[in-house]
Amino acid sequence: MDTRLRSAVLRFAGDTRGATAIEYSLVAGGVACAIATTITMLGGSVQAMWTAVKDALP
Repeated sequence: MDTRLRSAVLRFAGDTRGATAIEYSLVAGGVACAIATTITMLGGSVQAMWTAVKDALP
């Protein structure tokens, strides 16, 4: 039983299938966080800009 467990653990540790998909998902998550942060930080100034444009129109 110990040998079967050891071979299963070694087989799992050596398996690299799916690693690229996980890496890409981590990169996509980081990009999504950066976009959300940028939108949040710039939201007030963009709204103020469009309010000034609206107020300047006759």
